[in-house]
Amino acid sequence: KRQNCCAEISTANRNCYRAQCFESARLLAAELGLPPDRWTIGFQSRLTLRGTIQWIRPYTDEALADLARQGKTRLAVLA
Repeated sequence: KRQNCCAEISTANRNCYRAQCFESARLLAAELGLPPDRWTIGFQSRLTLRGTIQWIRPYTDEALADLARQGKTRLAVLA
């Protein structure tokens, strides 16, 4: 597994849920004219497989807490 396997959609990851989410977020941000430092992504579910394999990160609550620690006070959340 590559570290930045979801950095862009490709034939190798086109069926990957995480890659699809990141691609959708990138396309939406581009359409809204948001530079990369003005948006982020989070995953709300915390499913586990047999208690050993964690769901996709970053988790939404952790991402929101990080933004608050950075002093961000105005957010737009899309689901």
